[in-house]
Amino acid sequence: MEIQNKAESFEHVKSVCMATAENRSSMLKDLENGRKTEIDAILGHILSEAKSKGKSGCLTSSLYKMVKGKRVSGGMRMCRT
Repeated sequence: MEIQNKAESFEHVKSVCMATAENRSSMLKDLENGRKTEIDAILGHILSEAKSKGKSGCLTSSLYKMVKGKRVSGGMRMCRT
């Protein structure tokens, strides 16, 4: 995936983050409730695409493994400050 206008794309990502900062993702809710997540459908596809294009998916792979690890270890323990 090639990004044509990186600055514009970054601004769009920032605006989405600001608009949804208070939202709770369905994947977080799944982890908190010990349910299976949609991580395979989301990041699994991205990793497959990266591999088919000869790209490294180091960060994506790490995120994938962290979520899968949380699922295997039995969900989330919430830290409150």
